[in-house]
Amino acid sequence: MSRDWLGDLIKDFEKKEGPLKGSGKPLSDHVLKGDVLDRTIQHANYRPEWLALQHSIRDDIQQLIKNRPTLARKEIQSKIETLNKMIKKYNTLCPSPLQKMKISEDTIEKQLSHWM
Repeated sequence: MSRDWLGDLIKDFEKKEGPLKGSGKPLSDHVLKGDVLDRTIQHANYRPEWLALQHSIRDDIQQLIKNRPTLARKEIQSKIETLNKMIKKYNTLCPSPLQKMKISEDTIEKQLSHWM
């Protein structure tokens, strides 16, 4: 094996499988622009924990608003407390510019727009 071990591996592969698709052509702008890690994560269908939590919080807020007329005040307060714990966890996991305020019974409808 020579000093160009990667080149040797590619040559061996091409002998067995044929030339690679797009071999010798320039890279597209799509490949050269943006963040490689972001693209890799998107292609792998990876969802960070904070993003999954964000969707869960949004869905729970929507459910609470929908069911609010049928719930007792104590139940509403309990659900808001649970949501605020989830928001606290979300704020520790997400990038700082995306952190959100805790919700209260008075501001729940307004806060929902921040989670959409």
